[in-house]
Amino acid sequence: MREEMRAVWVATVSNIDIRVAESEEDFKKQFINILETMKSFNMNALAFQIRPCNDAFYRSELNPWSEFLTGKQGKDPGWDPLAWMVEQCHERNIEFHAWLNPYRVSNKRVGTHYETKEDLIDDLDPKNFARKRTDLVILDGRGAPILNPGEPEVKQFIYETIEEIVTNYPVDAIHFDDYFYPYADIGDQDQKLYEQYRNGEETLADWRRRNIDDVIYAIHKLLKNQPRSIQLGISPFAIWRNKKVDSLGSDTNGGSTYDEHYADTRKWVKEEWIDYIVPQLYWEIGHPRADYEVLANWWADVVRDTGVKLYIGLGFYRYGSDDVWQQSNIIPDQLKLNDTIPEIQGTFSFSFKHFNRTDLSVLNEALNIVKNEYWKEQVRTPK
Repeated sequence: MREEMRAVWVATVSNIDIRVAESEEDFKKQFINILETMKSFNMNALAFQIRPCNDAFYRSELNPWSEFLTGKQGKDPGWDPLAWMVEQCHERNIEFHAWLNPYRVSNKRVGTHYETKEDLIDDLDPKNFARKRTDLVILDGRGAPILNPGEPEVKQFIYETIEEIVTNYPVDAIHFDDYFYPYADIGDQDQKLYEQYRNGEETLADWRRRNIDDVIYAIHKLLKNQPRSIQLGISPFAIWRNKKVDSLGSDTNGGSTYDEHYADTRKWVKEEWIDYIVPQLYWEIGHPRADYEVLANWWADVVRDTGVKLYIGLGFYRYGSDDVWQQSNIIPDQLKLNDTIPEIQGTFSFSFKHFNRTDLSVLNEALNIVKNEYWKEQVRTPK
C-alpha cells in the first residue's frame, strides 16, 4: 500500500469542530461521526486538540477538564475521552496526534470579556496552573492571557504536561500548531526576565527564540527516550523568513514566524528536533505575497536531506471567503502540484467541520474532486 499522510485537524477551542457534550454518549456519537467522515475520504490520521487553553480533554493531575468538553472548566465528565478516542482511532488504523496549545491560557480577553487580568484568572478553575501562578501569566497585545514563554517554570510545566500525556496514553504524536509567542506582541512585559536570563549580549529576539527552542528540544529528547515511537510534529505559520531580510528565506512578502513568533522552524528541521513539519499553506497558487507554489518548493528544499517529513496544511476553510476562493479547483490544483514535489509526503486539512458542510457549493465541488481524484484509494501513513 502506498504511503501518504492524510490528516485532519479537529479544533476544540471555542468548540470549532465539536460541540460541548451533553453526555458521554453525545461525545462518542460526535467522535464516531468524525471517524466515519474521515474513512469516507480515506484519511488516516487525526490531530485532535486535547489541550486548547491550559486545560484537558483527558484525565490530568496538571490541567483541569476543558470547558469545551463539559461546558465548565474543571467539571469532571465522569469518564476519560482521550483513552477512548485513541482506542477508536487505532481500531480503524487511524493515527492519533495529540494537538496541544502550549501557552494559551484563555481565548477570552481583558478589555472585552473582563476588566482586569485578575478578574479573568479568578474565573479559571482552581486547578489551572495559570490561576495557581498568576505571576507567570502575561497578556498579549489584544488582552488575551498566555503563559510567559521566558519563565523557566512555564517551560517545566509544559514539559511535565507532555510527559503526563505520553506516559498515560498511547498517542502516536505530540502536535503543536502556530501559537508560540503570540501574533499580538507582548511589548516589554518580559524585559526583566530578559535581563535576568539572557546570555551575554544576546538580543531580546534571540533570547525569545531560545525560550521556544528550549521547549521544542526538551520535548524532542523526552519523546526519543520513550519505550515506543512517538512523533513530534509542528504546524507553523508558513513563512519562516522573507528573502528580502534573509537570503535563506522564501521569496515572499508576509509576516514571519522567526521574527514575530520567535519560532525558528527552519532550525528545528535542520537539527532534526522534530519528526514532521506542516506549514500552513492557506494561500492559493499565485498569491502575490505568499505564493503556495513558492512556499511548497521552499519547504521541500528545507527538509531535503533531513529525516524530517514534510506535510502541507490545506485551508479548506478558505472556500467562499473571498472572490479568489470561489473557484473549486484551488485545493485540487495544490494537490496536483504536491504530487510533482517528492519531498511532500501528504497533507493536514483545516478543519474537520468543513468536510461536513452542505451550505457552500464551491466547497462541496472541491471536496468531490479531492475525494474522487486524489484520495480515492486507501494509503498508509509514512513511516
